[in-house]
Amino acid sequence: DTVTMNAWHRDQVTKLPPGAKRVATSEFCENAALVYDNRAFTVQAHPEFRPEFIDGLMKTRGKGLVPEEVMAAAADRLSDPIQDKTIADQIAAFFKAKRP
Repeated sequence: DTVTMNAWHRDQVTKLPPGAKRVATSEFCENAALVYDNRAFTVQAHPEFRPEFIDGLMKTRGKGLVPEEVMAAAADRLSDPIQDKTIADQIAAFFKAKRP
């Protein structure tokens, strides 16, 4: 399934670590979400970031750091619905699952 989340990062996992399984990818981030040996679930995007927070980051930290065309595209998408609850539910289900 495709989910839309807010992201604000330049650092990312570029090589799949030992024991990790890729469970999500994006055009920008090959390892967008990883599961480590059924013990840890990581997400590169920020499901906790609301659109207004991203807007604030763009205004205070983006200029001069993020290319203008990337900022403009992001600004155009700020009103798009995000699936933060979907990913939160997936994370919760992962941690509630019985472990072997």
